[in-house]
Amino acid sequence: MKVESVKEIKTKDKNDFLMGVRHIGEIVPVEFIRDGMYVSGGKYCCMARIEGTNFSVMSESQQNAQESALIGILNRIDFPVQFITTSVVADTAHMARVVASTAKNMPEGNLKTYAALYASALDAMRTEKQILAQHSYIILTDDGADPVAALKEKMKILYELLRPAGVMLTPLTSEADVMDVFASILMPEVIIRPSEMLEAGSTEELHVNAKELVAGAV
Repeated sequence: MKVESVKEIKTKDKNDFLMGVRHIGEIVPVEFIRDGMYVSGGKYCCMARIEGTNFSVMSESQQNAQESALIGILNRIDFPVQFITTSVVADTAHMARVVASTAKNMPEGNLKTYAALYASALDAMRTEKQILAQHSYIILTDDGADPVAALKEKMKILYELLRPAGVMLTPLTSEADVMDVFASILMPEVIIRPSEMLEAGSTEELHVNAKELVAGAV
């Protein structure tokens, strides 16, 4: 059996690395229109976050009544609705920055030290993925003559149907919000959200030289 040299192993690793590099457009093949709406597979789509009553604090009879109400509502919907649930890392980065900024302006002493440590702990909660939360979303689609107006009407109908049952819909009206959901589903191991990159001005494709990638992989 042939034993690979160190050089051969490094070359193979570099080639594997380059083969795995893809643009985000290949992972999420959608075209954004406006107000968070996008086109995928020839259909116009929109997304909304679902938030509702916590079933864990209800009695069994209350849970049964709530379930019956929701089943009755869903049976009245005459258009396709897709439900998605994903786990996301709780975002403690903003609060960590606030606490760290406050700590800088404090006089030297135990309180300043504690605030700095608290900011570091908040930041670690995110980077180490210590706190996870489940988020649920719906996706509506339309391919009619006026899909934008149709999607807005469908979202309005769902909002009015679900609100009496204690379920709130929050439409995602920006490209950044929708991309964050895609990222949490397709790349759950990545902590940095697309919206943060957009805020930092990283809205264009990244262009690099293949030789630079190879050199960096050595």
